[in-house]
Amino acid sequence: MKLIKETRITGKFDGFDQDKIFTLASGGKYKQKSPIHRYHFGYRPYVKVFRDGLRWYLDVIGMNQIVEVIKIY
Repeated sequence: MKLIKETRITGKFDGFDQDKIFTLASGGKYKQKSPIHRYHFGYRPYVKVFRDGLRWYLDVIGMNQIVEVIKIY
């Protein structure tokens, strides 16, 4: 996997849920593809965006889990 960017999620973050949209402070929107549901509250948490071939992943700091996402801008 290749690290694409490190940034923050805009506003509040309340965890992972399938089809959830994440808006990043540096620009771009990503829709969660992984069928993972996990609650965790945070405000503007740090996030790392990775790419592996045609797949995109988000690693929200503090979640201890990486989820697959779809880049939707």
